[in-house]
Amino acid sequence: MRMELGYPGAAAERGMLQSMGRSLNTMRRHQCLNPQQLASIREQVDAVHVCESLLDYLQRIVARTRRR
Repeated sequence: MRMELGYPGAAAERGMLQSMGRSLNTMRRHQCLNPQQLASIREQVDAVHVCESLLDYLQRIVARTRRR
């Protein structure tokens, strides 16, 4: 038996790229920072802006790797 899922559409893929940082927050980790340090780092990460042209470029790279 074989199952093929395929790849997500461009809009779904963009959503995954934009939410990737938020999903990392749910991973288990050993404490190496106190809560205040972690809150500060999260604020700094949320302040990072990724321009649309960079996301477009990354999506083109990913699409090229999928072509056979």
